[in-house]
Amino acid sequence: MEIAMALEFYNEDNDWFCNAGLPSDLTIFIDGVNFHLHKFPLLSRCGKIEKLMKEAQNNNKGTSTIILEEIPGGATSFLVASNFCYGVHIELTPTNIVMVYHMSDYLEMTDEYGNDNLFSKTETYIHKNILTNWKDCMVALQSCETIVTKSDNLQIISKCLNAIPGGSILWNGIDTGARIQTSESDWWFEDVSHLSVVLFKRLIKTVESKGIQPKKLTGAIMYYSGKCLHGLGRWQSGQFSKTKFNTKYDIVDQRVVLESIVDLLPQIKGKSFCRYLLGLLCVGFMFVPLGTVRKRELWYGLPDVPISKGCMFFVKEERSRFVIVQQLLNW
Repeated sequence: MEIAMALEFYNEDNDWFCNAGLPSDLTIFIDGVNFHLHKFPLLSRCGKIEKLMKEAQNNNKGTSTIILEEIPGGATSFLVASNFCYGVHIELTPTNIVMVYHMSDYLEMTDEYGNDNLFSKTETYIHKNILTNWKDCMVALQSCETIVTKSDNLQIISKCLNAIPGGSILWNGIDTGARIQTSESDWWFEDVSHLSVVLFKRLIKTVESKGIQPKKLTGAIMYYSGKCLHGLGRWQSGQFSKTKFNTKYDIVDQRVVLESIVDLLPQIKGKSFCRYLLGLLCVGFMFVPLGTVRKRELWYGLPDVPISKGCMFFVKEERSRFVIVQQLLNW
């Protein structure tokens, strides 16, 4: 008695095949990678493939070729979708769910083309696993960074952000899979510091709109900027001074980060916050043209702090020289 071999995909250089035991009659080309597949599994699950075949009028005999361009996730996510079409087990994770979700939408893998199709499976996974778990939600948000526009179209970013301040993840005491909360409620600072500045800004704005006190958000903003703005750590104290700098930001990005941070800062005063604002001023003079730094907002927290002595920092900006006086705060 012959034992049927389990279906699986294998590659030879830039060519992918399925060991279905039948010659391929459909070749799909994606970003320099060729998928040698079969029409029936793809046409029965993918509305887009079916439509492309009908448009080309080549869905009957012989081998057909389809070129897919600007496909979300590229060949990697298409391989996951192909496995699903052939009935091969696929594993959805917080790392790949966004790409697979977009791929299933791109390929129109809706229930119209087979019950419990990939699009509905990814939606179910997002609602049951991602939107109810803090750490998984953060991982999914990070994976959105390369396809922000497409993610906005499917509202996956908004869903993740709204789940956080809405009470289902961060502040209601539910077991979130994150670290244990401290008395300062700073346990989430490190997790959100891995987001791009665009997503971090959207997260803070969303949380603010839900009525979270600005004081609870200031620490996260200070922590984030300490990781993303070069040279800021020396001005910060405590846990913020020990923050490891994120080297992925170049000089152009530094300007974007700084402007975004200034836009997020609440109007509060205090010794530690004063030192932090002075640090932002120094960073601003180093990375941002004078006219673009919103100095008035940065100086807001300074007047009420006594001056014991000062220490001078000279920073050249084009043909001008600026003097920044650091007010020592250990009085």
